[in-house]
Amino acid sequence: MQIVLPTKIKSFVEREVASGRYADEQQVIVEALRRLADDEPDTRMTVAEAVANSLAQMERGEVIPYTEDFMREASARAHENARNGHKVSDDVKY
Repeated sequence: MQIVLPTKIKSFVEREVASGRYADEQQVIVEALRRLADDEPDTRMTVAEAVANSLAQMERGEVIPYTEDFMREASARAHENARNGHKVSDDVKY
C-alpha cells in the first residue's frame, strides 16, 4: 500500500522519527492508526456503560471500601512488590 500524505502530516511524521520516539515512518503511522481504532465507538465503553457496570458491581458487593487503611495496605504491598522486582500497578504508584 502506498499513500501520499499532506505536507503538514508528512512533516509531523518526520519530526516524530527525528525525535527518536519511533524508528521509522511506518511505526508512526501504525501507532496513529492503532490509536484511531481504539477510539472507535464500537470498541470503547461509554461513560453510561461504565457507570452501569460499577453500580451493578456495588449491588453484588464486589467493592472494597476506599479507606486510609486500605490505601496504606495497598501502598505497603506495592512497595514490597517493587522490592521483589514485581510489576507495580499504576493505580498505586503515585
